[in-house]
Amino acid sequence: MFDWFDSNEALIQSALALSILGFSVQLALRAGVFSLAGVGFWAIGGYSVANLVGDGWSTPLAIAVTVAATLLPALGLALILRRLRALYLAMATFAFVLIVQIVALNWDSVTGGPVGLFAIPVTVSTLGLTLVVIACAAGTYIWERGRHGRIMESLREDEQLASSLGVDVARERVKVFVVSAGLGTLSGALNALMFNTLTADQAGFGLITTVLMVIVLGGTGAWWGPLAGAFIVTWLPEVLRFADDYREVIQGAIVLLVVVYAPEGVVGAVRALRRLLRNPLRKPLTLKEAAE
Repeated sequence: MFDWFDSNEALIQSALALSILGFSVQLALRAGVFSLAGVGFWAIGGYSVANLVGDGWSTPLAIAVTVAATLLPALGLALILRRLRALYLAMATFAFVLIVQIVALNWDSVTGGPVGLFAIPVTVSTLGLTLVVIACAAGTYIWERGRHGRIMESLREDEQLASSLGVDVARERVKVFVVSAGLGTLSGALNALMFNTLTADQAGFGLITTVLMVIVLGGTGAWWGPLAGAFIVTWLPEVLRFADDYREVIQGAIVLLVVVYAPEGVVGAVRALRRLLRNPLRKPLTLKEAAE
């Protein structure tokens, strides 16, 4: 067992770090906020922590200061984009990610430019990363339950109804946006301190595609969806290694099948299975019906 862990530790670390970024996007989507800004803050968090730790800061302090410092620009961005919804918000935050990437490519003194940063001190262990993921998962679980969970659901389903019930829609959307950005920053910071390299190419369209695959395959219906999705996305290329040049084609086909037949991902599939086990004599529901 230990030999298996040692040989797959890098994959486990990648999945855990990616799951935090998944929590960032999932949290926003659960409230009807289609924001990809967490990917941009992922890069900001990674570069900031890498420079602070390189200057001799302790890891916990560097991460805490970085996350706290990014909340203010996240708030400013949230206020600027507060009137945008759905696809328009997604495109605006996508543009933000591209702007961050362009800045990273040209700010040589901080980011290393196109070459990136190398030999970043590796100061985060797998155990430490696991504990952070557990804390983020617990926080997401609490955030999505009770009164606040109902507020998020009302924002996603009908903002006008939520407003008529006394919900400050603008404030809640801004709050979700900022928390999502904070989680993205945390993910990027941990990733940089785990793998000791960071380049601008890592924080572009490829990462957006990856995190969206995490959400699609894992599902947004439960707090553990991004965690499951992150492990699937991380391990899928290894499982499909036998396919060689056709590996990406098969991955795309799998995602397409999930979108069509299991739109709630693993979360929806598990819920469908639970319903079937509770009432085996009932006509089985499709995964889409069970998710609804």
